[in-house]
Amino acid sequence: MKDEYDFFDRERCDLCGECLENCQYMDFTHDEAVEEMKNLIAGKESKVYDGCISCYACNTFCPNDCHPYELILKGWYDRYRKKGLPVRARWLMPLPYPPENFRSYLVPKMPEDERALLRKWEAQSKSLDHEEMFYTGCNLLALPYLADTKIFRDLPIFGRWDLCCGEMYFRGGVYAPVKEQARKLTEYFAGSKIKRLYFICPAGLNMFKNVLPKQFGAEFDFECEYIGDWILDRMKSGKIKVEKKLDIDATVHDSCQTRVLGSSVMDTNRELLERMGVNVVEMEHNREKGYCCGCAAGLNDHRLSDMALTSIKAMKEMKATGASEAAIFCTGCYVTFGGFDVLYPTGQPKRHIMEYIKDACGEGFDSRIKERGRNVALGIVRSLPKLLSGERYWVEEIK
Repeated sequence: MKDEYDFFDRERCDLCGECLENCQYMDFTHDEAVEEMKNLIAGKESKVYDGCISCYACNTFCPNDCHPYELILKGWYDRYRKKGLPVRARWLMPLPYPPENFRSYLVPKMPEDERALLRKWEAQSKSLDHEEMFYTGCNLLALPYLADTKIFRDLPIFGRWDLCCGEMYFRGGVYAPVKEQARKLTEYFAGSKIKRLYFICPAGLNMFKNVLPKQFGAEFDFECEYIGDWILDRMKSGKIKVEKKLDIDATVHDSCQTRVLGSSVMDTNRELLERMGVNVVEMEHNREKGYCCGCAAGLNDHRLSDMALTSIKAMKEMKATGASEAAIFCTGCYVTFGGFDVLYPTGQPKRHIMEYIKDACGEGFDSRIKERGRNVALGIVRSLPKLLSGERYWVEEIK
């Protein structure tokens, strides 16, 4: 009998090896890639379990849509059932709620205008009575100022910490809380008037559009769309006006989740930047073969060192383009780069796509990522006892 969490399509896999051969992190030859796939399918020990940084790219490299990424996650799921998670994982994880993690640690240190936004969005969460609404996700809750703009005055925004999509558990192979969150979100959205739900975070978009309904049984009666497409449509129609051309060079970081969503989100952000007068300078590794920001690298064994090295690798390539800035469109990536930029300052400013949009539309440029990054770094220092602890736990046991 097939395990309910076995999402890999064995029948379609022809052992071509392309998924692992194209990996940016494990550096397999073709023969090695084929051999490791055989090991993974057979449930044997594999170098992949230790070397994978959970970047999701192997799914895009697979020509047969077999979901090799979920084959790796299944191995981690089996490992979790036997060993649990290291206690340091709680610093990264958003659930169960209320959590003590790097995101919630930021809230008391936010200016009052941002905390007021969080209260407003939580209040809106009680009334899903609009056909079009904007879902924050956990990452925007850590950077609420990004959505503080007149652009969204006619689009109700809602969100709170317990409405998390469960993405970080999914990408660590810890499936029980993901399934439970799929049930809770199905129940939460049942009976809402929403016809179209917009996401600023590609991770949340992929979870709601693909993972939760197709793999964990969630049922949603609305379309899931990227907020950048909503903005771009209004720019084209003249409802959102570009008041000034920014006239700068910027390289673009493509997040892990955008790869599995296809080229649409990546294309949208490049078109938005170009319309605002930003000259896009591509990194050597971009789009489907782009580098991870470092956040996902912490979901294998939750080691801060894995996250830092992965993030620095990406930032070095950003810097090597010679572009004056780096444009980030995933809110999770922005928080991650903000934290590790404190530990490895490149001198190259980073801006979220919403900061470019607000600036180009005449609202000015009010970046708070340096302050937010410092607080992420301070939180890491504060949590060092847990980060260094050898204790382990099971999420299901948390009350």
